[in-house]
Amino acid sequence: VVFNILKNSVQALFQNTPGEPRQISIRTLRENKKIRIEIEDNGPGIDPKHLPHIFDPFFTTKPVGQGTGLGLSVAYMIITNHHYGSIEAESQIGQGAVA
Repeated sequence: VVFNILKNSVQALFQNTPGEPRQISIRTLRENKKIRIEIEDNGPGIDPKHLPHIFDPFFTTKPVGQGTGLGLSVAYMIITNHHYGSIEAESQIGQGAVA
């Protein structure tokens, strides 16, 4: 799950202008009896019209042959079905994303 989210972050960072700093932050927090993992990047962000669909199977904004649209949907399924947790993402264009 973490690998799939990190992979998306790394791919997003390569959309930054050359010379711009690229950063991924990983935070873990304990909230009652649950663990929260946050992965944040400073990439270009996610278009607001795409944000509600990023966990849908086969949804991708990548060109044909560069993505299947399964990484985040598999992460969603594992977190919600197998660990009874939740996953969400927040983003603003030009400000990166956090999941």
